[in-house]
Amino acid sequence: MRKTITKKKPPPPKKTKKVVSKKVQKTVKKVKAEPTKKFIFPVWTTPEHLSESDHKDLKRFYELFISGKTDSAFKFATNFDTIVRESIPSDIWKQCGGTLTKKGEAELKKTEKKTTKQTPSSQDENADKKPEPVNSKKESTCLYILKNGKLQLLTEEYFSDNKEINEAQFHEKQDIEEFIIQYHKTLFGTNTVIIDNTQSTNEYFPNMFLLDFDDKEKPRMYVIEINHSKTSLGLIYARITHFLASLKNKNYQNDFLALLCKTIDADKKEKKELQARLKEEQDISGLLSEMLENKPAILLVKDNENPVLDLMQAVYIETWGKMVRQILIKKYYWW
Repeated sequence: MRKTITKKKPPPPKKTKKVVSKKVQKTVKKVKAEPTKKFIFPVWTTPEHLSESDHKDLKRFYELFISGKTDSAFKFATNFDTIVRESIPSDIWKQCGGTLTKKGEAELKKTEKKTTKQTPSSQDENADKKPEPVNSKKESTCLYILKNGKLQLLTEEYFSDNKEINEAQFHEKQDIEEFIIQYHKTLFGTNTVIIDNTQSTNEYFPNMFLLDFDDKEKPRMYVIEINHSKTSLGLIYARITHFLASLKNKNYQNDFLALLCKTIDADKKEKKELQARLKEEQDISGLLSEMLENKPAILLVKDNENPVLDLMQAVYIETWGKMVRQILIKKYYWW
């Protein structure tokens, strides 16, 4: 028995441990060599007139740019066709070291001038002085994050942790309405007042109004319409068209003001906030009448791109084209 035990020699433990350690190290190295990183891509990376291959190139350009690799982004974009390269916003192209034509420089200065004020009251001189709200243009994208119950601007640091980003859906129209009502001062400016009429059963009377007091001498009224991805586009078209056509009717304007005043009277908080902004010897009815004379614009808030809406604005230039401003709103979460 003693002889049998002596003949069995176990393999050296150090050698086995060393081999296992090498395998573990190789596995770790392999995982680190292939990091995954996801981005929230702005809408200018997927223009409708370009192909999926072009979209892929624009998204790769954006990944390099947002990661701070502006030189690599510039070199990569030099191989694009001109029509693809023109989709890149002028300010981003310039930051990468690209040059602009005289026309491009003029357009960039004009855009910067319009976006100086972070409220909906910046005006478009080429649209009969109709107000141009912030974030209404496709090339202008602002990202926010909900932190500790407050909506804050999203900075690049949130993209540097290799977190997986997923889109969270607004399940119904009401979700978007509640989001806007709660965070309207962050989205549209601190000098705004929201009028909540979402409980109304009137199919053609607006559900929400945004009153902008950024310009004290010429306050503006905005009608907010919601186009949820599940909403009937025919109903949105009917509501907006009805409102635009009715603005020319004096009788409708009187009925409109009466209904709006009634809505404000029903909410003491909104009424008190409005009264604090009135000029001397001015009442709420007079303020609203003044805003109505200044031709209110319509903010059409949507949760998905819809080419039909763009087509309507292109066809009905004198109405939709001048008075409707589309705003795309998306919601994401991190893992």
